[in-house]
Amino acid sequence: MDRFHVVKLANEALESIRKSHQNKLDTKGRKQLKKHLRWLLVKRLAQLSSDDLKILEVLAKEYPKLVIAYYLKEKFFDIYEAKDKNAAMLAFFEWTDSIDEQVTGVHLPEFYHLKQIVKRHFTQTFSYWDSTTKVSNGYTECANGLIKLANRLGRGYGFEMIRARALYGQIGLDKANKKPQKSN
Repeated sequence: MDRFHVVKLANEALESIRKSHQNKLDTKGRKQLKKHLRWLLVKRLAQLSSDDLKILEVLAKEYPKLVIAYYLKEKFFDIYEAKDKNAAMLAFFEWTDSIDEQVTGVHLPEFYHLKQIVKRHFTQTFSYWDSTTKVSNGYTECANGLIKLANRLGRGYGFEMIRARALYGQIGLDKANKKPQKSN
């Protein structure tokens, strides 16, 4: 699992907590809480403006579980700020201790799920620090997405045609799709 997917899981855990919290509110409370909240919770703490911090303080008084979840997400993101693999593993173990209900005072199963996923893929997750270039799997994922899109748009292509489209792009398509002109 690369950095993008691990961080995405942390964001999804927070988003799930936010949604379940909002669903428990009445219409007025939901509208009040929803206004700009999602974008506030997605931002990193260092990127919050003074107005955002004030909103976060108000939220902490009314919805402490949500703000605790935000800070836990931030603490998880900080794992990737570690300089080396050992520091990152130490930060992860500190984070796992901090999600305990006895520490936070709230039950957050979404973060327990995240902890289990990272533990299950521990070697792959922390191999990020083994690379000197901090490479990403993004290009491969994009290419696979484009191949899947071409397959969906083509309806019924066999493997050879999908492979040709992926390898040769538009040139192969032009030759394959050329139809002989009809004579009148």
